[in-house]
Formats: sequence, C-alpha cells, structure tokens
Amino acid sequence: MKKVTIDVVTEDPATQEWALYLVEDGPWEANQLEGRLRSLQERIYQAVDVALDGHLANKYPGSRGKKVRIQVDFYDEPPRKVAMVVRAIAEFIRKSPEYRKDIKSSEYIRAIRIVSTLASR
Repeated sequence: MKKVTIDVVTEDPATQEWALYLVEDGPWEANQLEGRLRSLQERIYQAVDVALDGHLANKYPGSRGKKVRIQVDFYDEPPRKVAMVVRAIAEFIRKSPEYRKDIKSSEYIRAIRIVSTLASR
C-alpha cells in the first residue's frame, strides 16, 4: 500500500465514530489548484482504503467494526471548487455499488462517511 498521511486518528464518543483527520492548509494558489485537488482526492481515497482494508483496525483495534469518519479540515478558506470535490467524493463513496458492497461485507468497518470543515486555528 502506498503511504498515506492521516494527520490525526481519534475516537469520537459523541458520534461513536473513529475519525481520520486530513488537514489541508492554504493558501490555495490558483496556479497550483489542480495539483492540490488531485493530491487531496488521492488522500481521501487512500484514507478510505486504510479503513476498508483493515489497516486502521490493525493499528487501532478498538476501531474494528465501528463507523469511520474521514474529516478534511481546512485552515484557510479553500476555493469553492475544493469543497465541491470533497462533497462529490463523499457522494460517490456513499452511492457506488462497489463501495457499498465492500463496506457492507467489511469485517473492519460498519460505515464510512466523508466530511469537510473550516477549522479555526
């Protein structure tokens, strides 16, 4: 598996989810936007793979069979297109028959969702 950077992993008792945080700092330069979007997309899909393939459960045994949240935290307001990409990926994962089947049959996770937030410093 290719190395993925997940900045923080925590258990969130309020939502009963294991949260995988992906921190994205700005600034979001227009001439670098497409490359940053590809990189972010890759990170999100790699985080999904970490949960589905059991790497999360192996490192954090308490997460086995639990719900997982992949949370992209932005510390500088990203362009609208960035939030749209995160929402599109979340929607694709949620509706894809292949991902739905993989999640339903997974012994490692019960559910997965992807969200983004504008975090404060």
